[in-house]
Amino acid sequence: MERMATTTDRRPLVPLLRSKAPSQGSFIMAALIIVFGFYILYPVLLIFINSFNIAHVLDPPEWSLDNWRAAFTEPDIFEAIGNTFLIFGAHTLVSFPIAVSLAWLIARTNLPFGRSLEFAMWISFMLPQLATTIGWSFLLDPYFGFLNQLITALPFIDSSPFNIYSVPGIVFAHLVGNSIALKVMLLTPAFRNMDSSLEEAARVSGASTFSTIFRVTLPLMIPAMSLVLMLNLIRIFQSFEIEQILGRPIDFFVYSSKIYSFIRFFDPPEYGMATALGAVTLILVALIIPIQRWLLTRKNYTTVSGSFKPGIVDLRAARWPIFAATTTLAMLLTVVPFVTLFLGSFMTRIGFFEATPMFTFGHWDRVLTDPLLMRGAKTTLVLGLTTALISPVLFSMVGYVLVRTAWKGRIALDSLFWISSSIPGILASLGILWVVLGTSFLVPIYGT
Repeated sequence: MERMATTTDRRPLVPLLRSKAPSQGSFIMAALIIVFGFYILYPVLLIFINSFNIAHVLDPPEWSLDNWRAAFTEPDIFEAIGNTFLIFGAHTLVSFPIAVSLAWLIARTNLPFGRSLEFAMWISFMLPQLATTIGWSFLLDPYFGFLNQLITALPFIDSSPFNIYSVPGIVFAHLVGNSIALKVMLLTPAFRNMDSSLEEAARVSGASTFSTIFRVTLPLMIPAMSLVLMLNLIRIFQSFEIEQILGRPIDFFVYSSKIYSFIRFFDPPEYGMATALGAVTLILVALIIPIQRWLLTRKNYTTVSGSFKPGIVDLRAARWPIFAATTTLAMLLTVVPFVTLFLGSFMTRIGFFEATPMFTFGHWDRVLTDPLLMRGAKTTLVLGLTTALISPVLFSMVGYVLVRTAWKGRIALDSLFWISSSIPGILASLGILWVVLGTSFLVPIYGT
């Protein structure tokens, strides 16, 4: 009886021994999702909710579908969205083959100074699109562009051959902006980390270099290239400076410039219509996230293997001609717009070489003595240094959690950052402003 009682008393302890307490990783992942969810998802939800608010600023809320109806019944709204896809398709058809070729040359061949070319792509990416676009407009403006004036000075040329204020001009501005550079930056590590054993097997079987590239290398790179393509689509919907500078003079609107017009050129600003239009990119992300997850699972098994073995292709006699071509491209992406912009800053009137005097320091004098510029430069320096110091540390840890751990919740955390990348900057700023003003402990940081 005593034995039976003892045995019976111990049985309820067995299920308790089998139960597992939440792991440390679960707590870390939950904290990350809560923090970034508040920072990313909460503003997005406010943007979505306020798209149904038809009341003007400072008025009591009034809920209706009128903002959505008004936004999507604008006469040229679908034309603007179509223009966005047009720019995406046109510049992708040109930039993607160039970027893939450059990334392969840098990572998988004995191209001279390949690392320097990769660094030039980083420089091109870091140059502000606003500055590079203005620099190229100084060259390709149909009336006072430096290059057009040089060409029309020839006896057999009657009119300017280039006009940057056009759809081809906008596509060109994207190409020489950071479109090619960003793709090269993202694809080069993927090419560099790809196992070359299948390529070597193809060569042993008698396949030529070109046959190996198209039958083995590029198919293995499809997951990485597809992710870059999807990111590029989202960035085109966010792109604003190029389309606003080059498209507005010809009444060429795209998705982002249409959102800007709702806020800038309506009195009072139509925030509701702008936020309703912002839902387009959320729909894109909803389609992209499952595709991205599927591609990432494929990449883990096809692109990088445990028996990693890099391979270098000998370019032979083509090394230096290819080096000359890639160097020329790098100069177009970095040096040419900067030099043109710098030269134009000293001209009395841009493109008017007959002006007297032709050059002046007056522009620099007015800029450097402007107190607002000094304040703006100080603020920019503080913001730039702060984000440059904090963001690499913070997001390196997030990246490690997403890639190197098997913690539950990684898909949710990864999806948050895809959502963040899809919101146009002007709407993201508006959403964060609403968060700050609506959260008591954040109000003190308003205006700082």
